[in-house]
Amino acid sequence: MISARPFLSLLFAAALAACAELSAERPLFSIADQAGPPPIAEGVWIAVSEECPERYVRGRGRVPKDCMPLQVTREPDGAWRLRYRADLAYGLSEEERAQAAQPPHSQIFVLIPAVDRPLDEQSYAPLYIVEFRGEQASDRASYAALAPIGQMPATGMLVLTGISCFAALRDGPIDGVRERYREVTNADNETHTELETCIAADQNAVRVAVRRAVIEDLESMTRARFVLTNRR
Repeated sequence: MISARPFLSLLFAAALAACAELSAERPLFSIADQAGPPPIAEGVWIAVSEECPERYVRGRGRVPKDCMPLQVTREPDGAWRLRYRADLAYGLSEEERAQAAQPPHSQIFVLIPAVDRPLDEQSYAPLYIVEFRGEQASDRASYAALAPIGQMPATGMLVLTGISCFAALRDGPIDGVRERYREVTNADNETHTELETCIAADQNAVRVAVRRAVIEDLESMTRARFVLTNRR
């Protein structure tokens, strides 16, 4: 995941820091851009998968670390906050617990409809953009995709935890998305260029990139289903 969010890199247990992911120089969406009612419920969520069976949804105790317990809450100003609940996970190594204890201990995000059509106060979208931002307005933004499942506000969701530049740009360039490359030297002292990141300049660029990435990475998105639990 994004290196600025060490506790999230612990969560998703994938070498995403080495992957080129969509970002922006600053947040491109505001709290006011969160059209429609809240699409997901607040509370403790876990990722149901082969490593985290459905039975853990109904319990109240700790869960295996593969369940990735997350606390999702709504801030008074309407933004959302995500916090990893290391206290609810067992099986973590000392290094993983130390990483989870490092700041930032939570992450602010907004949920933006990924559709182009306007939503009224009662309408939901089938897909949402998750824009993560730092505590400062000048901090870089990163992105994920969220598809709510079931009756709204949803108690189930699918999440694409990083928007791959390769997936978003597979069908060609996107207006408003700039690619950035870097030089890499291998063990044989041979130098080549590789895609480091792709940077969105406006809201429409983010919407297009997220929708494309979901289509390309749908299998990854469906490997785990996040479900609301009764834990506090």
